[in-house]
Amino acid sequence: MNQNISNILGGLTLGTDYDQVSRFNTQTGSYAHYNGIDKFNQFTTLEFGKGYQIYVTNHNGVDITLSNLTHPDKLLALRQGWNLLGAPSETSIPFTEAFNNLTWGSDYDYVTGWNTELNAYEYPSSLDPAKSYWLYAYQDNSWQIHSNTNAYATYTYNGDGERIAKYTPKNEIHYYHDGSNTLYETNAGNNITTSYTHTLSIDDLISERKLGETQFRLNDHLGSLRKTANQSQSITGSVTYDAFGKPSSTTSSRFLFTGRELDPETNLYYYRARTYQPSLGRFMSKDPAGFLDSMNIYFYVANDPVSLEDPLGLFYFGKRNLDGLEFMVNNPVDDFFNTELSHEQGFFEDVPRKGQSRDIGFGPDGRFSGEDPSKYIKSGKHYDDNLIRQALKKVNDGNYCAIGNNCQNWSERLRREYDRVKQQKKARDQRIRDERQKKEQERKKKAKG
Repeated sequence: MNQNISNILGGLTLGTDYDQVSRFNTQTGSYAHYNGIDKFNQFTTLEFGKGYQIYVTNHNGVDITLSNLTHPDKLLALRQGWNLLGAPSETSIPFTEAFNNLTWGSDYDYVTGWNTELNAYEYPSSLDPAKSYWLYAYQDNSWQIHSNTNAYATYTYNGDGERIAKYTPKNEIHYYHDGSNTLYETNAGNNITTSYTHTLSIDDLISERKLGETQFRLNDHLGSLRKTANQSQSITGSVTYDAFGKPSSTTSSRFLFTGRELDPETNLYYYRARTYQPSLGRFMSKDPAGFLDSMNIYFYVANDPVSLEDPLGLFYFGKRNLDGLEFMVNNPVDDFFNTELSHEQGFFEDVPRKGQSRDIGFGPDGRFSGEDPSKYIKSGKHYDDNLIRQALKKVNDGNYCAIGNNCQNWSERLRREYDRVKQQKKARDQRIRDERQKKEQERKKKAKG
């Protein structure tokens, strides 16, 4: 449905809030303009399926809502470069469903939308009605605007946040895990379709077996798949990446950059706690640790993807036999008083930065690292790695004593300090949200006044 410009922008004053409205003509390769002067106006209506640019002159903030501009099923011309698009329907439509006839990475790359509350661009998971978006096209193309029920996926997770199932109109996958790694997958008939062999490390995949054939993986230092080989040692596939993991692939494996799973429906990597967009080099949601690691709560491995990875971003404690003993002696009483005949150590599940260790513990000579995680029995609880590193800076070690200040006492102090840091973070994040809300309210009040 087309709308007269004055109806859409009736709440704004031409010359005060905005200067002109422009529209790119894909046939002539030039812009047409509306400036409110009848003899100079080259158009007077906003047409469905066409993008427009509005030059805003009011620096106090102008909210523009485009309503009643819904899309029938039709083709929309795209020009190489940035294209301004309207939402494709009267209801929200998933991102992959909206752009099902375009191929990410070859037809288009970025799709962004302006968030008036954050005063910044964001990268949507869906296209919402009464909103506009920018799409970057690699070449002249057309966008088939319609819903395609074959271009979506839904996921199921267990209580620990692990993905256990994925459903698409054409397929159904159930995941079975060995710790943090996927051991095998089954279909809707509960038949094993793919099995995986890992080392004892997280995301260190050695081989995949599918349809009776085993493909061996040749990974790089990050655990990223580079080549696959069959049992005859012949190369069967290869993958190249840009710096942030955007693949150019000739392999059937879904586990690619840093050994993580790439979902073909969204072209996003599943990094357990968050999803990662390789084309942007950023996560699609905020860091659960907030601003502790950086003021950028969306970036990936401190913007150093060539050297670092972050498979889980968590920390856990584990226990092993004491040196010289063949078994551990544990019971609720000794656990309460920290007198168990076992050693307790903490392990980071990410790859640490330069100067940081992968594990940490306490002994007669103070803090130490270099323990083999395979010798430890994991505790069931996970902790945020960034918060643990903050707590490690503040926890008091003291002098080692087998009774009263051993590895278990030290680990208990670290857990208490972690809880304190976590509460401080929660309060700090709330203050940041309150300050943002206050600024937004002041901005809106100033705009109305």
